[in-house]
Amino acid sequence: MVEKLENIVRELEDKIELLKRVAMRGPDEIIIKKIDPLTAENLEKWKREFGLTKYDLILTSNVEISKNLISTLKNNALGIILIDTKRLHNRERKTLERNGVAVFPYDYFSTVIRKEDLIQKVKIDSLQACIQSALMEYLDEAERAYIEFRSALEEYRKRRLEELGE
Repeated sequence: MVEKLENIVRELEDKIELLKRVAMRGPDEIIIKKIDPLTAENLEKWKREFGLTKYDLILTSNVEISKNLISTLKNNALGIILIDTKRLHNRERKTLERNGVAVFPYDYFSTVIRKEDLIQKVKIDSLQACIQSALMEYLDEAERAYIEFRSALEEYRKRRLEELGE
């Protein structure tokens, strides 16, 4: 019985320590919260126990997409940092992004965010460079797709003009 009570006390002390770290957020800091796996249930539990704000990023290796999860993320988080991008299919990633939930690969943040920490405070300046790198690659991909589309369209126009000219 005493051992059970000691375990409960340790758990409560750990929660208090986590709450202190969240509460002592500076105006130039973002809180990274590790929720793994990221499900609607786990997110709601986290939100009840430790809070969740629009200024938090969620670190996870696995996302189980649902309408409730998307709704909660959209209203209560900056986005997701995905440790293992292979676990989230491109279709699921696009679903999150279409619904206003940013998804970033962990590789861009590995120099400033530790995978093993449950809660971390990170300076916005440190994250800004990481996010810019991720966005630049994303925009590069979109730009490449656009250029390929334009090229295919031009090719089609040329062929069509040749067909009409003959």
